[in-house]
Amino acid sequence: MSDPLRLPKDSRFTYAGYLEWEGPERNEIINGEVFMMASPTAEHQSISGKIYRQLANFLHDKPCKVFAASLDVRLFPEKDRSDDTVVQSDILVVCDKSSKTVFHIPN
Repeated sequence: MSDPLRLPKDSRFTYAGYLEWEGPERNEIINGEVFMMASPTAEHQSISGKIYRQLANFLHDKPCKVFAASLDVRLFPEKDRSDDTVVQSDILVVCDKSSKTVFHIPN
């Protein structure tokens, strides 16, 4: 499926389908509904960068890790990828490695 926004409005989406989407668009799925995300403004990126820097400085030498956008975050992951919520956080702090929240850490 290359363009989820061309399907009927009542379509429900899952993470499995999300992985098949093509194109540079940024999307989130919340309760099976797709939301197209606009590019962030320069002001948004400036504020986000400052927050990231403060968190990274605070978490230095601590077990938590901070990540900047964009990462796919699955709030209610299913092994078969049928979960219907995946968001892209601006900033993500992970402290609990056993957390059931699934995200993709860049290499």
